[in-house]
Amino acid sequence: MGVEENKALGTRVLEEVWNQSKMDTIDEIFDSGFTFNFALLGMPSDIDGYKMTVTYFEKAFQDMHITIDEMIGEGDKIAVRWAGRSVHKGEFMGIAPTNKEITTTGICIEPASMI
Repeated sequence: MGVEENKALGTRVLEEVWNQSKMDTIDEIFDSGFTFNFALLGMPSDIDGYKMTVTYFEKAFQDMHITIDEMIGEGDKIAVRWAGRSVHKGEFMGIAPTNKEITTTGICIEPASMI
């Protein structure tokens, strides 16, 4: 795949999985050998662990919306700088809900061949 196709897959992950909770997208586009390097303690680092992590975050942080600030592609890798907003409505890693809006940012660098 080319850089633009890789960027389109990265966009689908953020839009469909994280913003729209479409777990079927994970099964549709992720490679069976996918390794999730951000798995929470006790969760597997495979596709099932990725789904568990998305679900865990959705329960803790409702009305989550992630935007892509910048996406760069080079060869078979994509880098995404993103920002997320949500409301802390459920327990998260032992922290009781605060009902406050939170903003978080991050950068993901992945070989698109694993998506």
